[in-house]
Amino acid sequence: MGLLQKLFPSLRQPRQDMAAPAELRLSPGGIGYVLQPDDADNRVAIGMAFRGGFMDDRADAPPAALVAMPALFHQSFGGEAAARQDRLADLGASVALLPQALETQGIVTAPRRSIDEAVRLCTCVFRPERIGEDAMRTGIEAARSNLRQARADPQARNVAAMLEAAVEPGPEFDPNAVTEADLARVTPQELTAWCDRHLARARLRACVVGPIDGPEADEAVDTLFAPVPEGRNADVRPPDLRPRTGPERITLEAGGAGPATLLLAASAHRASSPDDYLAAHMFAFILAGDEGARLFRAIRDRSEASYGLRCAADVDAHSISMSVAGTVARAGVEDTIERIRAIVAELAETGPTEAETARAKAALRQYHREIRLRHDAAATEMIALLGAGWDVDAVNGVADRIEALDLRGATPLLQPLAARPIIVASL
Repeated sequence: MGLLQKLFPSLRQPRQDMAAPAELRLSPGGIGYVLQPDDADNRVAIGMAFRGGFMDDRADAPPAALVAMPALFHQSFGGEAAARQDRLADLGASVALLPQALETQGIVTAPRRSIDEAVRLCTCVFRPERIGEDAMRTGIEAARSNLRQARADPQARNVAAMLEAAVEPGPEFDPNAVTEADLARVTPQELTAWCDRHLARARLRACVVGPIDGPEADEAVDTLFAPVPEGRNADVRPPDLRPRTGPERITLEAGGAGPATLLLAASAHRASSPDDYLAAHMFAFILAGDEGARLFRAIRDRSEASYGLRCAADVDAHSISMSVAGTVARAGVEDTIERIRAIVAELAETGPTEAETARAKAALRQYHREIRLRHDAAATEMIALLGAGWDVDAVNGVADRIEALDLRGATPLLQPLAARPIIVASL
């Protein structure tokens, strides 16, 4: 999820007043959600995630997960329905849904004055029985384009190679194995079935952020999700990782004379808690968050290699996995890899300095203040925290939790990345 990837010194000065506490609510229609009242901007954002994702599909079935959303959105807002898209634009509203491995994430946003009408317009995306042949063809073409782009992107190819080496094969759907011919097997009936299965209330977690009170938020939630069937819950588990006895180096042929792209990924996941979640993202900042970060100083300043590295803490289904990825100079790439490994290992062994801890905590506090200024970002973050196992009390206490966190006691989070990383280099 890369919590700190957007932190830069140029962040706007945040407001000093505090938002009202988030609260857990149950709408009259029986939908549980978290409400975060806030008037930091004039927009209302409704965040959502449906547990399951495309790993809940089978590998031997047509790849409906890749086609469903572009088909559904064409049916809802394209072709003969284009007037609906025009009306959304007039309202200043937007809607998005994106399938991921373990869940389908989405958001609806609109100015407070038009949220009611925007919600009514957006209910169409939850009516899968309306997917037709034209929408299906549009979805297939979009999926083909996405596949081509992913396979031309060095970082995406690195991730695919890492997953092939690390993830135990199973009956679950694997998008990296899909061919363009596989996409042609998808039918409108399969798209309808996919949406009906995945977009279900039993799988839903939701939040509302913005200048809106409880009864108004209840109405918006009930209206938006009225067409969503109850369905069944999904047992969400991260993929099984193969037992590993040592580091594995994977080299891919990228062609050209440009920089090399690297990926060093942890070979195991660690169970998540709110403290571990925050600590992992602080470690990401210490390693690659700004110009004072350890990787920045060692890779760019000392070795004079080009620098484009980031460190990410990915949280899926209550577990954390850390990685380092980015671009470096092609010359001396092996030395760069060893430098990265040594830096991560040193941080895992000795922990951060007091100055590094103070900077990381300040950056994380700044981040949580900054996202309050944009309710779409706040809703997305809320959905991520709830998905990582946070309850409402933990969400409300995030500032105190950051302040009290002992990073030296959290260094085991770095051990899988330090000890036996999966290393992929595109040269």
